[in-house]
Amino acid sequence: MELTFVTDLGGTFTVEIDPNMELENVMALLEAESGIPVSEQSLSYEGRDLNNPKATMAQCGVGEKSMLLLRRKVHVPGTSRAVEQDAEMMRLQILGDPQLMAQLRQTQPEILDAAQHNPARFAELIRQTRQRHMEAQNEADRERMLLEADPFSLDAQRKIEDAIQQQAVLDNLEHALEYSPEFFGRVTMLYIPVEVNGHPVKAFVDSGAQSTIMSPETAEACGIMRLLDRRFSGIAQGVGTARILGRVHSAQLKLADLHLACSFTIMEGRAVDLLFGLDMLKAHQACIDLEKNVLRIQGRARSLGRGTRSGRRLRRRSRHTEDKIGMLVGLGATREQAIALLDAAGGNVDVAASLLFQ
Repeated sequence: MELTFVTDLGGTFTVEIDPNMELENVMALLEAESGIPVSEQSLSYEGRDLNNPKATMAQCGVGEKSMLLLRRKVHVPGTSRAVEQDAEMMRLQILGDPQLMAQLRQTQPEILDAAQHNPARFAELIRQTRQRHMEAQNEADRERMLLEADPFSLDAQRKIEDAIQQQAVLDNLEHALEYSPEFFGRVTMLYIPVEVNGHPVKAFVDSGAQSTIMSPETAEACGIMRLLDRRFSGIAQGVGTARILGRVHSAQLKLADLHLACSFTIMEGRAVDLLFGLDMLKAHQACIDLEKNVLRIQGRARSLGRGTRSGRRLRRRSRHTEDKIGMLVGLGATREQAIALLDAAGGNVDVAASLLFQ
């Protein structure tokens, strides 16, 4: 008779056998067809495990053109039983999902290492996890029986209330997983490439931060520490504390083709080089477009995270030389400010510089 064997991985094997062939001989035949050793094979038919190696296929109730499920067992050293194909299937699914592997690397590195290098260890970890879940469930069942025995005691009433609250939490979680799975996705932080005083910096856009903050190392690299006003030093308090060294009142920040005047609070202990805060976002009427993933200022858009280029460069024409304008820009003025100062100073760069710091 003709039988079809299907694996959990979607593979199929069709073999012709005698109805009186014993199960152990069929498994030996399958070893040649599938490459799965007899010791690791698990066969089931119509939900029943076939585990009598001396029984014939007819005695097992398997008829013509039947379809059987072929699973691969993973033997765990030191135990008398084997973990069935579901553990191996789980391991293969992990190895085929880079995102899941990255998550396990952060949360359960031991399981990921076992999945990659030691299938038997992986199966044992899965078995232990299931055992813990079963013990927790049994403990919950025992506690429920005790509560039902004397439901009117104060301790029982408190535990019942806790159980109801916990069940509400679980129901809420299940509802969110079913109807709003996007809530559990990883949120990508918003960064944009900018230049401060001609020095390239990756800025972290944070509309929840009151001030635009820069680390001392970045301020030094950008050449603006010499403009630090230490009268604005202090201690920042929030989630933890950090030392504020002072403030740079005005320096040039280039975003796409725009030259913007920005104020920076120089603070120690920040994990980012530059935090573009609400003060500068409001000052320049910035718009964070999360649908298109861009930061938009004065009609120009800058992609968040990738730093793609957008827009055409527009520059105000001036009768003053670029050398004079560049000198004032180097002192912290924007291009527009530099031209206006030179206009007011009649083209005298020294007078314009003194006007800048008044």
